[in-house]
Amino acid sequence: MNKNFPNLKIIEIEKAVLHEETDLARVRRYKKMIQKDGYLLDPPIVASLTKGKFVVLDGANRVSVFKELHIPHIMVQQVKYKKPDVILETWNHIICDKDYKKFHGIKKFKKFQIKEMIDFVNSYNGKFYFHRVIGTDIKKIRKHYPNICCLAIFPKLKPKDILNFANQGRKIPSGISRHIIAGRALFVKMPLSFFRKKITAAEKNKIFQKYIHDRFKSNMVRYYAEPLFIFN
Repeated sequence: MNKNFPNLKIIEIEKAVLHEETDLARVRRYKKMIQKDGYLLDPPIVASLTKGKFVVLDGANRVSVFKELHIPHIMVQQVKYKKPDVILETWNHIICDKDYKKFHGIKKFKKFQIKEMIDFVNSYNGKFYFHRVIGTDIKKIRKHYPNICCLAIFPKLKPKDILNFANQGRKIPSGISRHIIAGRALFVKMPLSFFRKKITAAEKNKIFQKYIHDRFKSNMVRYYAEPLFIFN
């Protein structure tokens, strides 16, 4: 296979370390969906950590559902955590809820303090409707979101921040880190019954690699270099 082919593998679920809090509402929705469908469609994106573990760059909710369901293994796509393979950006949040104007709990933090950031996001997450956006130009944002009440601007993150948080067992708030992945694998689609089999990760990985290789040989894998808009 091509050297640029995605590095897909099976790992033990306990070796997948989150760097961000999960969105509980999304976890509940995804849990219902995955139990109904009976398969995992897209592999979470991970990068190497210390002690044989992996930091989850994208797919925290999927990993959390597997842990809740006590599924021992999961398929992942491992990437090199550096440009051009991965670009890290930071989401900002806009709140579009008129009731937020009554809320008085906003602070400006001079330093990058995780606890304060988590407390701040928790002050509106689940209570007020918000969107994730890139950029800080309020005039441009207002053109798309005329009902905006508040723009929350977060510090710019670096890959070393993400790795440090994961290694220390700390998490940033949900919906702030944005990882742009080159060559992301989609629609791999493996049944949950496969991940639940009572065999080792190494044995599952051998079966999984043959499955991927067979799909590649059968011309069932397509590469799209251009940016896409996907309407689900």
